[in-house]
Amino acid sequence: MITVVIASYNHAHYLPIMLASIIREGPVISRIIVVNDGSTDNTTDVLAKIKINEPRLMVKNLTKNVGWLKAQHIGLSYVETDFFAFNAADDFVMPGWAEKSLNALLSAPEIGICVSPTFIIDEKNEFVFKALFPKKLRGTILPPEEFYRSVIRYGTWMESNGMLIRRAFYDERCVDFSSAGAFADGLTMYVLGLKAGVILLDDPLTVFYERGSSVSGITVSPSIGKAHIQELSKLLKLAPCVEFINRKLAFRILRRNTYIYLLGSIHHLTTEFLQISDKILPSFLSRAFKFSLLFLIQIYRLTAFALLRPFDFILFRQQLKQKTTSYEKNAISKYRKVLNETLPLIGLDI
Repeated sequence: MITVVIASYNHAHYLPIMLASIIREGPVISRIIVVNDGSTDNTTDVLAKIKINEPRLMVKNLTKNVGWLKAQHIGLSYVETDFFAFNAADDFVMPGWAEKSLNALLSAPEIGICVSPTFIIDEKNEFVFKALFPKKLRGTILPPEEFYRSVIRYGTWMESNGMLIRRAFYDERCVDFSSAGAFADGLTMYVLGLKAGVILLDDPLTVFYERGSSVSGITVSPSIGKAHIQELSKLLKLAPCVEFINRKLAFRILRRNTYIYLLGSIHHLTTEFLQISDKILPSFLSRAFKFSLLFLIQIYRLTAFALLRPFDFILFRQQLKQKTTSYEKNAISKYRKVLNETLPLIGLDI
């Protein structure tokens, strides 16, 4: 029914948890394709051990690193099911993600993708927030025209994590978005939404980790982030984008991702400054410098938002009210423990 495609580069430590969560989804997952994108860690050994106990797992080991999006499309060439998903190697899905997403698409054969909200957690395993959809959109079906109107009205509210795609409606030219790096999956999502519509689930069904080593994490490097933004700007003027994304929406996508790049870069630089201040300044001066810098960052953040993302204000205001509840935190922690206990059953004892 569903094929899950995972591109993995040096994520041997994280990959087993994602695979355990996919395996636990049950027979609705027909095949799991992992493209080992030229990893230099022990990814090959980890996958070989899992493959012994999991017949649905197909492994493609690349001799050189080609980048996550191209690696995903290599995996896509082996997909034979009507539905597939591109999942990240360092996140995981919550119970029921596959079945709920599949049932939603089966109920609306004219729609191309199904997405759900997600929990976002930082690298220290601390909850950040849950990225919910605007209230009026949750649990709805948006044909292309309505999808466009929702984006224009509410801003850029979608998360690509855990997106299930109908194979017949996928545009393989999206592989050309690879030059946009961390921004490529969002661009893909908008193209598919405008091409074939979107089904929006109500509850968060995926867990996304903000890691410095992830595809999105490396964007905080000013030079990398700047290069990706420049490439995104070029792509928004080229096919297949030009067929679906008009100038108004292209403007908003570019502004939003520029904001993300700027915040990531300032956070990266701030961390470096604080580390230096801890080494060369007395403790009281270092603390004063830290508080002053954090205050200035908040002003910078508000100013950047006002200049770059005023169209996202309604969404921003709604998300401020959506705190992760203690019940949700406990549920995720318990399931994370279940996944750890699953590892020996799939051939790993780590």
